[in-house]
Amino acid sequence: MSDQPILYCPHCNHVCKSLRGLSQHINHRPACRAKALPFLDGVNTQRTPFHQSFVQLDEPHADEAMEPLWQQTADVNAFEPEAQCDEAANISFHEQRRLDEATLRSVYMHQNHVDDGVFTHLSDDCLVDACTMLDTEDRQDIMLDMDESFAYHDDECHTIPTSNLVDVDDDDALQFTDRLRGQHTAEEIMSLQLLKLLRAIGAPNYAYRAVMDIFSEAVAAKVVSPGSNFRQRETAIEHFANRFCLQKLYPTTLTKHMNGRSYPVVLHDAEVMINSLLKSALMVEENMLFPDMDDPLSPPPPMVETIGDVDTGHVYRSTYRELCTQPKDVLCPLIMYLDRICIDQHGRCSLEPGYATLGIWNRPTRNKAEAWRPLGYIPNLYLLSKNENKFRMNSVTKLRMYHEILDAILESVVRLQSKGGLPFSFDYKGKHYDVNLKVFLMVIIGDTEGHDKLCGRYNSRALQVKRVCRHCNIPTMDCDNAFYPWQHVMPDAVHALVVAKDVDGLKAISQHDLKNAFYNPKLDIGGNPRGIHGMTPCEPLHLVDLGLFKYALEGFYICLGMNLKSKGPSKILMELDSMARRVGRLMSHQRIRG
Repeated sequence: MSDQPILYCPHCNHVCKSLRGLSQHINHRPACRAKALPFLDGVNTQRTPFHQSFVQLDEPHADEAMEPLWQQTADVNAFEPEAQCDEAANISFHEQRRLDEATLRSVYMHQNHVDDGVFTHLSDDCLVDACTMLDTEDRQDIMLDMDESFAYHDDECHTIPTSNLVDVDDDDALQFTDRLRGQHTAEEIMSLQLLKLLRAIGAPNYAYRAVMDIFSEAVAAKVVSPGSNFRQRETAIEHFANRFCLQKLYPTTLTKHMNGRSYPVVLHDAEVMINSLLKSALMVEENMLFPDMDDPLSPPPPMVETIGDVDTGHVYRSTYRELCTQPKDVLCPLIMYLDRICIDQHGRCSLEPGYATLGIWNRPTRNKAEAWRPLGYIPNLYLLSKNENKFRMNSVTKLRMYHEILDAILESVVRLQSKGGLPFSFDYKGKHYDVNLKVFLMVIIGDTEGHDKLCGRYNSRALQVKRVCRHCNIPTMDCDNAFYPWQHVMPDAVHALVVAKDVDGLKAISQHDLKNAFYNPKLDIGGNPRGIHGMTPCEPLHLVDLGLFKYALEGFYICLGMNLKSKGPSKILMELDSMARRVGRLMSHQRIRG
């Protein structure tokens, strides 16, 4: 526990490091000094100045104005120099310098005398309350419990009422703000540095407790031992969450039941996650993305000649015309990412997180890890122990459960969209903007397997499957025909077959019989008529690196005579590797490569 007190002015809540600093603050700040005059009467009264103001010699009546300067005398009670000389003409240079130093010392002693008087009154007359002299950690606990803030308010400042498009709660206005105005204790600084270090090196969660235990055992006298709030990672995060009002960032757990088994689903509120992004350090001018980079409120052009970022597509422009009907409306696309990750060595334990970022940021900003926030986590529905074989589900039942969990994750997005927008204020190119963000789900990033599950399509691409593409209706046997008159898959047609329970019709288009979470009419996906079938584009990793490049190499090997069914090493590949190594050795110098 630290014994460093937190001192603050009773009038303006200004935080000071020491009691003398508090007395100097009250004595030298006019507003606080005026309020403290009834308590400090006779202590901080200003003495008569030892010199008069200067006189402009070139002004009229300068001689008359100079007369008081020649006749003024020093106030002996205010300043008492060490020596006075009666004959000013005989004062030497060293004596004059000594008198000047004595005068400065007198000024300094007089100022200290005033500060000491304020210091005494602060201690004796209880101008500083009992809570001010508490230990730092105890003082913070009292303030957090009382919902007290060190927020600084000048006497001259007035609150200007503003009309928001959407009502904002007072609790939401205090989110992500430090209620202690940057005053950190030594334990907090140590804990924050350790948390930052463990995150940077990717350390496991138990490393925090292990480091704290080692540090505590290493201190022999245990004088600098960390307090109880910072000994464990969970309590440290809870402390900072309470300090910075981050309780709404905590997830909630929803339990789904199917076929006699329960599945826990971890959910995050979409509005809270988006607010945390809007109030993050990434919200700066160079990271922003608007159709008109000079005016955030300007609409996108009706036609674009070059396709660039997300604000140049047809869906963005059509959604803007549909949603942004007021002058202060700004379109904010929501970009999601869904992909399964393995959390064990053999890949049996997996988790599928759903993350989201904002489309009002440019691509370099969206590529940063801190630009994404979780919306929920889909558990592994395929993992069963030996005792759970009786709960085994077929693939269609698992996919239905998968979309039920997705629907629960997207429920907070639907709730945010039903409010009509999200109010937000920001500064851009020297101007302040109060806007209403219109959020819509624009695109979902993932791999082919995950996208097929989102569209409710068959994962198999065998010859027996009627269709192999989730975007168009091209048959499997005509995939090599570049001139086939294909058409896009429309969600209305698929949904009509699901409602009619037409299993044969769904089988003919390679679709499962399930209630798709993205067919929800309350979910705003913008002006995209293709729905989820047009929101799942391919990405470079699976389309190019693991797709086209891989197929092109296999075709090249087959042309050289390689047998893909052979399990032994190919002599052709061995010869190609040998030739590549020889070429690399011959081109080892820069002059040869040039």
